[in-house]
Amino acid sequence: MNEVGRHSTMSESDELAAVRQVLLERAEEPGALLPILHDVQDALGTYRRTP
Repeated sequence: MNEVGRHSTMSESDELAAVRQVLLERAEEPGALLPILHDVQDALGTYRRTP
């Protein structure tokens, strides 16, 4: 990885499916950027910058 290290035990395809699900659930919600980001973080765990 470049500057971001993955800290998830999910496969990449499972991660993408989780993100798609979050986006579908919040698609009609105006101004949902922060809730979407929080839901994605809840689903995937954290991503940390590596030195």
